[in-house]
Amino acid sequence: MSRADFIASVTGGLLSARHRKAEVVGLTAEGDRVAVEVRGEMVFPDRVYRNEYHNLLIVRDGQIVSGREYMDTRAAAEAFPA
Repeated sequence: MSRADFIASVTGGLLSARHRKAEVVGLTAEGDRVAVEVRGEMVFPDRVYRNEYHNLLIVRDGQIVSGREYMDTRAAAEAFPA
């Protein structure tokens, strides 16, 4: 999936949620690396999507220059079948 296709897919999904919640449950910073643990929930008309995420961010000069997100792919696949 191209970057543009991924962004369009995620944006479309987020915009159709009736309710979105993200709770930071852990945060660690060392040097230019920041690790964030998040519990998320999105409520759609036909389903509720819950997942836990780990984000690893690289911060330089006060801006995020790189980021990776890890999640439970089974929870995502069940909420958003192909």
